[in-house]
Amino acid sequence: MSRRALTLFLGTLLVSGISAKEPDISVVDPVSVLFANNNRFALHLFPLLDSSSSNVLFSPFSLYSALSMVWMGAEEKTKEAMQHALQFSLEPSDLKQAYSQFFLKREDSRLKIANAVWANRDTFFLPSFLFTLQENFQANASSLDFKNSVRSSSIINEWIENQTEGKIPTLLEPSQIDPLTRMIVTNALYFKGRFSSPFDPGQTKDAPFYPSEDHSLVAPMMHQVNSFSYFEDEDFQVLSLPFEKEEKEDQNISLLIFLPTRREGLSLSVKQLKEAIRGLKRRTVNVMLPKFTQRQRLILNDPLKNLGMEIAFSERADFSKINGLHDLFLSLVIHEAYVALDEMGVVAAAATAASMKTTAVRPTLALDFLANRPFLFLLVDLDTQGIFFLGKLYTPL
Repeated sequence: MSRRALTLFLGTLLVSGISAKEPDISVVDPVSVLFANNNRFALHLFPLLDSSSSNVLFSPFSLYSALSMVWMGAEEKTKEAMQHALQFSLEPSDLKQAYSQFFLKREDSRLKIANAVWANRDTFFLPSFLFTLQENFQANASSLDFKNSVRSSSIINEWIENQTEGKIPTLLEPSQIDPLTRMIVTNALYFKGRFSSPFDPGQTKDAPFYPSEDHSLVAPMMHQVNSFSYFEDEDFQVLSLPFEKEEKEDQNISLLIFLPTRREGLSLSVKQLKEAIRGLKRRTVNVMLPKFTQRQRLILNDPLKNLGMEIAFSERADFSKINGLHDLFLSLVIHEAYVALDEMGVVAAAATAASMKTTAVRPTLALDFLANRPFLFLLVDLDTQGIFFLGKLYTPL
């Protein structure tokens, strides 16, 4: 029997602007468990994408959402391998409940998250699988003729471009769709927020930024002295930049900057993240932070295989809960993310897709937070501690 391939494409966008409660990760609160799993996955994947001399950017939640939808169709060893790689601690029924609660209860105009399923018009899918995607993930299903790869990619790209406010216009190339492609799962995430305490553009000055000890460049550095939530330990200074929030907006979203005390080893653990959020206290801080725009496109097949889900990409894959047959495998996971940070706030976007096909002046009382060297940045909901974006700025130019 020929094997068909499932392709996954994700798009995520973050826009400007970002203000702590320890999450209860009992099954009583499946959304908190979902984000705890998402964070473990994110911080396990990050080192596989990182190199010592490059920027890194991706949206863990965009990627996680798309792969969660694929996992709903997995069985046996494929299900177990993906469960391990994705750090799932919820059973499928609880995971479905978590996504349902997240999408149904969330009211936040700053953050847009959308899912969609694109099926080849000749392909049969089990009604139970499509129902799960539509009911629990709010993923609308559409039928396309994948033999016409130019038109199919154009339709999918237009959907992603609309969902990310034009920041990710061309995630998918026509060559990444062929007659053997049977299903494409997409996620798009967009955030736009205005800082509660914007930086004054008149205070932005060119200043040195040091990607390494023996190399410097000139970058536009924003500056302000204000009261911020702040934490420090022997590894990091951590600054929380809050976003303006209307009464109806229910998520406590913040941009966290992790500035390392040492240049070597720019990594972060789940424990460090929890301790930093728990330890945030209001302090007067003298902040210098570079303006930057960053975009990254990633093919994630190999990193995901390295996390332990090789079988999902092989002919031994079992995705029989998708169509009742053993003829599907995951062929491509592609992800693109964009972030722009300026005086007013942050703009960020991301998209993910997966596919299956057949084989063939310094104040005396202020703490200094001088981000003139590489640092980590995270867009996080401080209540759930869920990571929506994770990046490393090695150079702002």
